[in-house]
Amino acid sequence: MLTHNELISIVRRHFANKGYRVHSGLQFGCELVLYADSPGLVHSDFCVHVPSPPGADNDENNDDNDDNMGQITIDWRTIQTLARSMPDLRKTLIVTRVRRRDRASMGSWGGDGHVGDDEFEYEVDELAIATEHAPFRHKYIPSEVGTQIKTHMGGGMGGNDDDDDDDDDDDDDDDDDDDDDDDDDEDDYDDERGAYYETRAIIAEDDAR
Repeated sequence: MLTHNELISIVRRHFANKGYRVHSGLQFGCELVLYADSPGLVHSDFCVHVPSPPGADNDENNDDNDDNMGQITIDWRTIQTLARSMPDLRKTLIVTRVRRRDRASMGSWGGDGHVGDDEFEYEVDELAIATEHAPFRHKYIPSEVGTQIKTHMGGGMGGNDDDDDDDDDDDDDDDDDDDDDDDDDEDDYDDERGAYYETRAIIAEDDAR
């Protein structure tokens, strides 16, 4: 039976054969992430979760349990957590399953993104999962893959120092206006407090009479 790392390797090759740039997805809580172009130019569009095979925590099962090839164990809490985090990450979650086929019985079969060795062909099934609130219609996710272009800050990337100086001046003017507003608020408060005590004094004088 294939180990979890071997399954990840097969899935990685599967998506690489499809033309994606495949990288580790550990920072997003999954096994892989897929880029449509260079990671320096675009953000990744997909997080790929590769579930562990049955008995992955039991070495004895890994030695002779080849009949379970193609079966996966999915932890619902893991899927729910990953799916809920996708809108914030601006990605779509893909859950994969690897199935092994005997090359001798498959002939010249070769599907989209297929992976194989001298003895076996491996089929990778893909299941995309989105939240029930806005499936595949996340507000900030572009409709086309590879369109999340990265923006680079700084004058070296087309920035204008004069514009930055103007922005700083505008910020200073805003700060001055805020200070003036605060002073006006304090004056209004003092006036209201004085009027309050003056009213209380009149009431007390009337009571004394």
